[in-house]
Parts: sequence; structure tokens; C-alpha cells
Amino acid sequence: MKKLLHVLLSFLFTRDVFSYQKLLQVHEDELFKITGTHLIKKDFLYLLPYNKYVREVIWSLKFKNNRHAARLFGRLLYETLPEYLIRWEQFEGFTDPLLLTVPSSKKSLRLRGYNPTDVMLKSFLAHGGSNFVTYKPNALSKVKHTIKQSHTRSKKERLTNPKGAFAIADAHLPTLKGRNVVLFDDVLTTGATTNEIKRALKKAGASQIKVVVITH
Repeated sequence: MKKLLHVLLSFLFTRDVFSYQKLLQVHEDELFKITGTHLIKKDFLYLLPYNKYVREVIWSLKFKNNRHAARLFGRLLYETLPEYLIRWEQFEGFTDPLLLTVPSSKKSLRLRGYNPTDVMLKSFLAHGGSNFVTYKPNALSKVKHTIKQSHTRSKKERLTNPKGAFAIADAHLPTLKGRNVVLFDDVLTTGATTNEIKRALKKAGASQIKVVVITH
């Protein structure tokens, strides 16, 4: 079944070259559609709606190892996130934030060879994001392999699947205590994964935590 799905997706999504201008236009169209509310929903910030084009780029990134797509997302993140970081600092005291990414399991890293969100963030930093945040790529670790959230069979399973899957590396515990954190991921659906990580971060003594995702 999985092989059939992979073949079907390969047939549907064959594009290898994606345009930053197209991603930016999708971002601006979403902003225009929800003018006055920004891209903040409850306790997270998203950059793009999960439409057909964005799904195609995400699929290319996750299943075809398209690092070019990851770098485009990183560029869009740089064009968007600093404005919110400045606003959060001014109005919420969200100062000197650490930037963390949702980690991949060892199994996923072996299969793919890299963490896509790490490539996105390195692109973000290369464009100038390091002027706004301090990136800690190894502060979080995935200590339990879980099935992909997209493969869960029910909402209940999706919500419980990430339980106990994440931990803070001992070496980073002193760094996290009292610090504000930006937690970054590519896709947010139910928020079960990020909520589990937020729980671990709070236990470690983190202060405010902002969740930022590419698409929702």
C-alpha cells in the first residue's frame, strides 16, 4: 500500500524546481485573506496554508530529498519571522530567544540522511536570522521512534503517539533554564508533537515558548 502511494505521489508531484516567488505569493495571498489577524493561530505562527502547491513542495522535501525546497522555506522564514520576533520582544518581553527544531528519530535520519527542518533553519540563519535568535540544533532529541503522524489511524492515536518521545540533552539543561524558545517545525496538524515538546521544555525550565511552522 505504501509503495502504491509513493508511486501515485511521484506521478502527481513531478516538479523538482520550485519558485521562491511562488511561495512568497502564496504567503502574501494568505495574509491578504486574513487581513488584520496575521498568521498567528492560538499559540503558533504559520507561514503558508496547506494548499496543493505547498503540499507538493513539502512532499518533494520529505520524499525526494529536495534540499532546494528546504532552502526556499528558510528564505521565506527569514523574510517573515524577524518581524514577529521584534513584536514579541516589544509587547511580550520575548527577548534573547533560543531557536530549536523538532528532531528526527535516528531511524528517520538513517533513511533520509538529514533533518529537513535543520536545512531550512541553516538557510534562515545564512540569510541573516542569526541576528535575531541563537540556534541550538542538538538541544532536543527524539528518544523513542514513533510512527509518522500521517500514518496514525485516529485522532486519539495521533494525540498519544508522541508521548514520551522527546527529551532535552543534559548538556543543554542549564542553557534552557529561564530562556525564551522558538520551536520550529515544518507542518502542524493537531499540534500533538509540538505540545509534547513544549511539555518537556517547560519541565526543563524554559520561559515563554513560541511555535513557528511552515504550513498549517
